[in-house]
Amino acid sequence: MGFLAADDLRQILTKSRVNNAQREITGVLLYREGNVLQIVEGREQAVIELFDKIKADTRHDGVIKLYQKPIEQRDFSDWSMGFHDLGAKDVVPLEGYSRFMEQGCDLSAISPSQAEKLIKSFKRSVGRV
Repeated sequence: MGFLAADDLRQILTKSRVNNAQREITGVLLYREGNVLQIVEGREQAVIELFDKIKADTRHDGVIKLYQKPIEQRDFSDWSMGFHDLGAKDVVPLEGYSRFMEQGCDLSAISPSQAEKLIKSFKRSVGRV
């Protein structure tokens, strides 16, 4: 599979926001040139079911779970599914910018601590949308 078409991405986001709100799941989706990094937060069983659904969706390939851990507080509690296109022309590189989100990247090489640092940096950089 190649890049997600803009319409596919829009449909995924629209549907995700409705479904996630019903399941009390929050998170954010970072996108760059066909690559997606998604953070989901919620009750453990709801998150597991969502991840299984994502893996089974034929619009996705190469789905990798970077890490899963219990949390005391949500990082994206106001977002049923926030979205940010890291390839947009007006994007300022995040602190600690890495090229891993560029086309052809190997997300399986990212450690859980690197993924967590990226998420925290993103949250600080864009704040609440």
